[in-house]
Amino acid sequence: MSKYKIICYRSPLPIFRENLDDYIKAMPGSAMDQFALLMGVGPDGTVGFDATAEGEIAMNSLISKCYSVDLSRLAIVSPEANDECRMPRLLFRDREGEFTKLRDAHERYELALKKYKVISKYREVAAPEKSILSTMLTKDLPIEDVDLYRALLDACHYVIVRVVSGEHGSDAFVVFSKCLNYFFTEFSSMVGADAELTCTGDASKLIYY
Repeated sequence: MSKYKIICYRSPLPIFRENLDDYIKAMPGSAMDQFALLMGVGPDGTVGFDATAEGEIAMNSLISKCYSVDLSRLAIVSPEANDECRMPRLLFRDREGEFTKLRDAHERYELALKKYKVISKYREVAAPEKSILSTMLTKDLPIEDVDLYRALLDACHYVIVRVVSGEHGSDAFVVFSKCLNYFFTEFSSMVGADAELTCTGDASKLIYY
C-alpha cells in the first residue's frame, strides 16, 4: 500500500508569518520560538489528513493527548473528555500538569466572577482578578497578549492551531513551542511507518487546496 505524505513547513518566524494568516501573525512570538505547519496528502494526491484512514488515526491520537476548547461554551476540555473527531481550533499539550493549573485557575475565576455579578447588584465589591486564560477564551480565541503567550509556552510541550482557511486541506495545523523536539518525537510515534514525512523551508512546496 502506498504511504500518505506529511509535508512539514518550517522557517524563521518572520518568514513563517509572511505565509500564514492574521491569527498567527498577531502572536507575540520571538525569534527563539519554533513554529511549523503540517499538512497531509493522500497517495492519490488528495489533500488532507482525512484522505486516508491512517491519517485520520494519527490525528485522533494527537487530539486525544491534548486539552482543547469547546467553542460553544468557551471552556477548556480535558483530554479524557475530548470527543472531537476533527481537529479543534486549538490544542494544548500539558507539560507536567502546568496547563492543568492554568485551566483550574480559570475555572476558579469563572466561579468567582459569577459570585461577583450577583453580589455587586446589592453592594460594592471588588471584581475578581482575571485568569491568564480569560484573555484567550473569547469569540476569536486570540493569543495576542504577551503574558498569555509566554504562559502557554511555559505550561505546554506544544500548542496547536488549526488552519481554519482550509487552504491546506482538512486538519492542517500550525504547531509552536519553545522547542518542537517533543512534538516531533510524539507525533512520529503516532504516525509510525504509515506516512512519508517531508520537511521543507520553502512555503511554495505546500499544496494549496
